[in-house]
Amino acid sequence: MGPYIPEDDTWVAEDFNHVNPGIDKKAHLESMVQLTTRMNALARITLGNVNIAATTSLQAINPLGRELALSRGANVVMPILTPTEQRAQYQLYPGKPCVSHGADGCASCLKMRIASVGKELLTDGSWSDPPHFKKAALGASLMLTLNSSSVFPAAGRRKFSTIQHSSAHIQHSPARGMQTQAAPKTPNGADVMRTNVGIFGCMNAGKSTLINVLTDQETSIVDATPGTTADTKIAMMELHDVGPIKLFDTAGIDETGGLGSKKTRKAIASLKESDVAVIVLDVSSLPATQLEIEALAKPEADIYKKAVHYGSLPLIVMNLKGKETLSPEAERAVLKAITGSENPSVRYRQMTLMSPNARKELTKFVEDGIASSKKAMMVPSLPKKYLSSESVIFLNIPMDAETPSTRLLRPQALVQEEAIRHFATTIAYRMDLNAARSDDPAKVEKERSRFMRALQPVLDHDGPKLIVTDSQAVDILHPWTLEPETNKPMMPFTTFSIAMINKISGGRLQDFIDGVSALDSLKEGDHVLVAEACN
Repeated sequence: MGPYIPEDDTWVAEDFNHVNPGIDKKAHLESMVQLTTRMNALARITLGNVNIAATTSLQAINPLGRELALSRGANVVMPILTPTEQRAQYQLYPGKPCVSHGADGCASCLKMRIASVGKELLTDGSWSDPPHFKKAALGASLMLTLNSSSVFPAAGRRKFSTIQHSSAHIQHSPARGMQTQAAPKTPNGADVMRTNVGIFGCMNAGKSTLINVLTDQETSIVDATPGTTADTKIAMMELHDVGPIKLFDTAGIDETGGLGSKKTRKAIASLKESDVAVIVLDVSSLPATQLEIEALAKPEADIYKKAVHYGSLPLIVMNLKGKETLSPEAERAVLKAITGSENPSVRYRQMTLMSPNARKELTKFVEDGIASSKKAMMVPSLPKKYLSSESVIFLNIPMDAETPSTRLLRPQALVQEEAIRHFATTIAYRMDLNAARSDDPAKVEKERSRFMRALQPVLDHDGPKLIVTDSQAVDILHPWTLEPETNKPMMPFTTFSIAMINKISGGRLQDFIDGVSALDSLKEGDHVLVAEACN
């Protein structure tokens, strides 16, 4: 458990400051997050199947602290049960997160955090021991042994009764752990499909305030000093209606000087990664004329153009900062200054980001924008002719030593899910690559015959049919699926990597195909860049 967060104006904090004069408290607490989560990992390795808490205090120090603990062996999360109306007054330490969440919000947030590290919630929310404890204790007799000193402890001393476990499989051994072994390593958060949301604007426009309102915690430092955000800050969260998202809080795009230009380049790099670009503009003191407004909004206009160019969906937030709502004329002037159009189709919203209702309003605005972006960018990994109830898709999945247990690789899982979602029939086959590449002709023929038996129902199918294979098996699958007489393909096939390229590039697979023609013009001494683009 841990780490402990001392509160100012307490004797513990005074003692800490006395022992550690001049210490950087923020850096110290960050180091305690690392120490705590390493202890989580050590406890998991040495003690085996025990309960280890991913504490809320970890999240108070680092927005991803609980996820880090879960990925390093923790298996218990603790929801905040204090009623929302009392929660702000009942904080055990400074910076306690989620003080404004209700029960549903807390539960949804915890599920998202657990899922982001590839784990799942194993309780229905009822009060009980965790499932693995019941499994471990099944059939074990627990005998409570009391002695006189434990029933009547000596004055000033605390004595506890001992519990003896007669079942060998729940005995602790520092060397061997417990016979119930710790779970194998699970997939990490990289396998969670997220929507990237970048937040852009000038210095002091309200970008960090926006991300704090959206995440409902102090994710970014907010200060009136220009240039407070020195580098892009990333936060993970889940929005109820759109799922997991990744937020980029970027530096001000109007900062000057050498350092300012470096920050701007970093912000543009984040823009290239963003599916949605939220552009924040301070409209609390607008100039009077259209020309002056256009001059004021020039940095935002540049970001808007780049967002459109890079395929990000722009959303405009006009931060009122407590001032009156803009008139229709002023609103149109701002939108024209940013978009260059008299009647832009861009989504926009006027709001005061520090207002009590800002989180609800902002969340709805961003959710609607993401939903619109997903519809516009929804490109299937496979050609549409194979995504129907009349189609059969043969998935060739040769597993090797690097294949994780309990799941398929991300491209394989996505292709199969997409096919099934469209009611296509899928057949999954594991090719034995060692046998197929063996020097023994008998082993090769045995594997080829097994493959052809599995493929035969697909070949006999009258509707659309397709083979999707792992790239490493193309050299085997191609000759095996040629007609013996004509040497023509029995049926079309592609690879999981090619399917992912089509999906992730937004359907621009043809650009990659066209690029292959450049190979014909290569001369000796030319240079070739090989860039991975499969996932």
